[in-house]
Amino acid sequence: MKIVILDGYTANPGDLSWKGLEALGELTVYDRTKADETVARAADAEVVLTNKVIISRVLTKCQTLCEKEQIKDMNENKIKMFFDSKNN
Repeated sequence: MKIVILDGYTANPGDLSWKGLEALGELTVYDRTKADETVARAADAEVVLTNKVIISRVLTKCQTLCEKEQIKDMNENKIKMFFDSKNN
């Protein structure tokens, strides 16, 4: 399982260990992620963890998450409708 942490520095500035998550799969930790880097970094992950990075507008572009139905059985249209309703 591929696990990506988009803003590891805010979740763990160095005083904690990632070993528990490493035991669950292939872990990639990015200290910080800019908005234009989010899709590329999360695209093929099965689990995406974030603290500050806003991912609501890019979820539909992350095919692995959508195809594996990791988003509570939401298809692309339902995800768009969900986030559009939250942002209006």
